[in-house]
Amino acid sequence: MTNIDATLRGDGGQSLETVLDGTLGADAIHSVVTIGMGENSNQSFYVQTDHLTMDPILERLDVPNLLKTTKGSLKDVALTISKRGGFWYGEGQVTLDDVSVPIPDYTITSGKGQVQIHGDVVFLQDIQADVKGEHLRVDGTLHHVFD
Repeated sequence: MTNIDATLRGDGGQSLETVLDGTLGADAIHSVVTIGMGENSNQSFYVQTDHLTMDPILERLDVPNLLKTTKGSLKDVALTISKRGGFWYGEGQVTLDDVSVPIPDYTITSGKGQVQIHGDVVFLQDIQADVKGEHLRVDGTLHHVFD
């Protein structure tokens, strides 16, 4: 990340909040990280960006090599992941744009669609991709994704 503007705030020992604004490649990113100071404290991570190219992020994360070769973009990202009462929750949305994953024997290309998260439920809306030259469209709901 470059052009970083960071603000750190505390509330007398209960939590720390960091606000980060910067750029990753050509993409502007806004994020807020809140960390509770106690063992069972709440935590949250919020990220917002109009556009985010996936390649530079996946190359730096400790993910399987297959995911490191994923290409494409995320658009209209507004996502919060929180830990409250010892449980993880999500809230927000992201739009997939021209995503490709070179899975052996099943290369996925031209992926697009919208993913929304509410609590521990993920909603897939109009997810489309070409798999081995065949067009695939999926809508659905995934429950208990943080269990």
